[in-house]
Amino acid sequence: MLKFFDALMPIGKTNKAFPTTPGTKDEVLAVMKRYDIEKAMVFHTVARDADPDDGNLALLSCKDDRLFHMWALETAYIADEPVEEFFKRAVRNGVKALYVNPCMIRLHLEKNYRTLALASMMEAVRMPLYLLYWTQDAVDNVIDWYTLADFCNMFPKLPIIAWEWRARGNRALFDALAGAPNLRVILTQLWQAQSLEAICDAFGSHRVLFSCGLPHLDPGSFQACVSYADLPQSDKEAVAYGNIEKLLANIDVREVL
Repeated sequence: MLKFFDALMPIGKTNKAFPTTPGTKDEVLAVMKRYDIEKAMVFHTVARDADPDDGNLALLSCKDDRLFHMWALETAYIADEPVEEFFKRAVRNGVKALYVNPCMIRLHLEKNYRTLALASMMEAVRMPLYLLYWTQDAVDNVIDWYTLADFCNMFPKLPIIAWEWRARGNRALFDALAGAPNLRVILTQLWQAQSLEAICDAFGSHRVLFSCGLPHLDPGSFQACVSYADLPQSDKEAVAYGNIEKLLANIDVREVL
């Protein structure tokens, strides 16, 4: 039986959330137990949807060896805290990944000063950067994959993980994976049959990370996509937990502390 490491687990309610979306540490651990998830990268929906600082602070009370924190960057140029200080504070608090929601203010990643500064710092320590493209109207195919691939190539040693609610088309996604070797995607956004097998065969199983789909999807749906995929067991294990574990193991923040 496969074990699972959820690479994108939310804490906090949000619009159009699935009823079992957890709002506290105990609730997220209960969800993980029910759906055979051993570990999870956790983020707060407030940080993704509205206020990065408030959402990041809300995670501080969610301490557990099975939970690995993700913080959101405040991308406004006039933010009080310099990017370098934010990054150091995140590292001191044990944060394992950072993220930006480009849809919050129609952000152009390649032109946003704070995102560019943060990406450079993260690349030096190989800390994963998540790009969570979420809008309240849950539109399909939000990501401009060609622009995203260009951004990825600005920081070739930086692991970049992209997520959107649903990708119904895959041609541009495939081009981005081909053109940006450091780009990875979350399983739950792949809504076409045999998408997992196609990506693993063409680009390698290391390009896809497992998540159960919360807060917007039924958390019992995607384990089967991995377990019953027409793939070697080693590829299933990589997607289910191995890929995210390797990314975390490669982080080296000794010079930041």
